[in-house]
Amino acid sequence: KQKRFWQFILLLFETLSDKGLCPRIDSDFKAALLVKLLTQAQIDSLAARPSEQITAALRSNEAYASLLKEFGLTFQAYKEEAERQLRIVATNTLSNEFVRDFINSDAELDKLWALWTRNGTASNAYRWRNFGTDWFLNGLIPILIVAGYQHLYILLDEFEKIYVYQNSREREEFLDALRQHLYERDSVAVRRQFISMVLTVHPSIDRYLKNSWVRVGLDNLAPIDPQRMQHQSVELGKSTPANLSHLLVTYLDYFRMTDNHHGTLYPFEDNALEPAMDAARFYPRGTLWFAYTILQKAASDETPAPITRKYVEEFVASGQQPPTEDEDNLFQLPTLEGNLKA
Repeated sequence: KQKRFWQFILLLFETLSDKGLCPRIDSDFKAALLVKLLTQAQIDSLAARPSEQITAALRSNEAYASLLKEFGLTFQAYKEEAERQLRIVATNTLSNEFVRDFINSDAELDKLWALWTRNGTASNAYRWRNFGTDWFLNGLIPILIVAGYQHLYILLDEFEKIYVYQNSREREEFLDALRQHLYERDSVAVRRQFISMVLTVHPSIDRYLKNSWVRVGLDNLAPIDPQRMQHQSVELGKSTPANLSHLLVTYLDYFRMTDNHHGTLYPFEDNALEPAMDAARFYPRGTLWFAYTILQKAASDETPAPITRKYVEEFVASGQQPPTEDEDNLFQLPTLEGNLKA
């Protein structure tokens, strides 16, 4: 649970690493630096090469160093130019410690995070509490800017899963830090207006969140009063066996090791999961739980494929149900209202 703002910042870094985005940023950063280091004639010469050759050079420090050498440059010169460009972008707010570790990691975020994982920085709560926000706003953001990114959108989904586990002090500290660090205090991110946050909440949370939201001054930036908000609706339509089957096929295809049975519900029979959909009341999350759990059981039972409708019906008849998360019912339980106001 990310109850504190510094934990939220740490989660941003962990997400970049877990989703494999650091190598992509590193490649874009190297490409942007080439434009700074090479003459126009050299850039034109490089642009004439096959794109896959350039891509390979950007993904490997060894290949990148060889490319630089072709144009009379050293990897050290690249690192010095990288730091210079970061200082131009960040001026007096540059996070010197972050940039030092970044440059010492051959100007690669992926290598930096591996370093921090080894030396304990990635899990050091004290350091993230005191320095994490600066690493993000005045370290990572300048790297993104130099790499050519124009804007960063942060999706904070189901905010109530943070909010309901906080006490009143933690709620206001979190929201106040969000307002100050992302919208007010001097930083590279704020000066460039580089960050936009998309925050989603349970439809019933606004009455609990409102007082804290107003007290910390977020109401002027992003009002949550339904009467003051601009409304745009998207009708998702009723969940049906057809669209649930499409969702299941998407998941199954993603995890297939071969293209065999691509686009089908295999290892289930075509209509085998309809009893599970009905038991889940056609909710996507419940349907996915049934499909996964039945597949696991069939594997442990050494049931041959395809899994039949009868097998699914027997599983559903056993009475097993998807687990219910606290947040699913939290805003429907009057007994918890006092906890939410605490």
